[in-house]
Amino acid sequence: MYPLAQQARSMVRNGELGDLFILQGSYLQDWLLFPTDWNCASNRTWVDSTGGGRYWLPLARSVTFITGLHVEEVYADFKTFHPTRKKPTKALETFAGKILTPEDYIDQPIHTEDYATIILHYENGARGVLTVSQVSSGRKNRLFYEINGSKSSLAWDSERPNELWVGHRTAPNQIVMKDPSLLSPEARNTTSFPGGHNEGFLIRSSSSI
Repeated sequence: MYPLAQQARSMVRNGELGDLFILQGSYLQDWLLFPTDWNCASNRTWVDSTGGGRYWLPLARSVTFITGLHVEEVYADFKTFHPTRKKPTKALETFAGKILTPEDYIDQPIHTEDYATIILHYENGARGVLTVSQVSSGRKNRLFYEINGSKSSLAWDSERPNELWVGHRTAPNQIVMKDPSLLSPEARNTTSFPGGHNEGFLIRSSSSI
């Protein structure tokens, strides 16, 4: 429901990118960068053996929503950079800032990945690649995709959700801003606020100034 995701879909479906060649993306975070990083109880599946690595699916689905293409083959490379982590013996949340002593940890073997690269083969011959990481320093919650076609490319970054990059070979590149007056009808229908206002911008009325 991001307006610029709808805009990207309109551009692809209208042929503005031409034939699609490469669909690439990533979901990057750094909250498990250190061996002492441990997840809070509500997200235990990230480092326990019961799960992990599941949040790449929404990105793959969003690219399918935009392009209309479906995956035919998948090749995956997984890696656990911290096969052993320091599990705290008392309650602790990542980024909480609480300092524990060595006696407050126990070594815990890890059986889930903290990195994956997935190669995707699409039905029309297009190729895709997706990288997912919990150990990318400086990335807090970055969801990114780029679509390369025979005419143009486009890219969107969740850390800059009101900008859509459009790349050209024979003309200057563009940054399309989220402004309903400039978007396609489909994108305009999902835009809640005028240009210059981030989606989710809360407007409150008050009798006093």
